[in-house]
Amino acid sequence: MKISNAYGFSILEILIIIAVIIIMLSIALAGYVSLNLRQTLISGGQNMKSILRDAQSRAYTGEIDCGICNCEAGASTDSAGWYVDFFDEEIYGNCGVNDFPIPHKNFGLSNEITVNATPVTKILFRSQPLGVDNAVTVCLSLNNLANNYYKITVGQSGEISDSGGLIETCP
Repeated sequence: MKISNAYGFSILEILIIIAVIIIMLSIALAGYVSLNLRQTLISGGQNMKSILRDAQSRAYTGEIDCGICNCEAGASTDSAGWYVDFFDEEIYGNCGVNDFPIPHKNFGLSNEITVNATPVTKILFRSQPLGVDNAVTVCLSLNNLANNYYKITVGQSGEISDSGGLIETCP
């Protein structure tokens, strides 16, 4: 009887190991893509919340553009406040009949993120009295991520709250 002293792996064993590694890598890659999409939506929601707080802060401090509003001594500035326009995705101030946008101050969200605001598409943060003209719920979604939403609520008194993460439904 002849005993072979061959060491190593056969070609079949090597192919099976490579196939198992490829399957494991494809599962890991799919999980990473899903995680990346979720993080994109969460980041967009946190940016949206920051934009709302920026407009709120500008309204509460009475920030105006003196190039558009009359800021001379003794003149009434009549600042209405700061608008957040969810349809045009921008914020801008208002004094009387004049709007003053902030140059290049759009939402800056990814083109894949959709912003839906209900029941209105524009809110006004007022300085007097403090608050907003309409309470609103803002739902952000990502085109490639089904049934995942980031929800932000702005109450009538101006308080801003969010879902703290992704939720499955949003009005």
